[in-house]
Amino acid sequence: MDKYKFRLYDKRFPLQYRREKMRLIKILPKNTNIEHVGSTAVPGLGGKGIIDIAIMAPKSKLKKYMISLEKIGFEYSPDHPRDDRRVFMQKIIRYGGR
Repeated sequence: MDKYKFRLYDKRFPLQYRREKMRLIKILPKNTNIEHVGSTAVPGLGGKGIIDIAIMAPKSKLKKYMISLEKIGFEYSPDHPRDDRRVFMQKIIRYGGR
């Protein structure tokens, strides 16, 4: 894992989130709850500069969602302390270079 580097808030974060959300809307079932979370979702708050997105899915549909996310470039990461959550990363996208 890369060493943590603090980045200032970037006004482009909301736009970058909306772009990713539009990509997700195209591949996930209608009415899927997709939310912008983490430090980039809070105006003025600095952090890692990574757009964190939460997707709420019924447990019964998890495998289908996982396959869809992998098809558009997200990589599954099994490292999460809670068994009822799954984490995917799209390593290509890093925002906030200040």
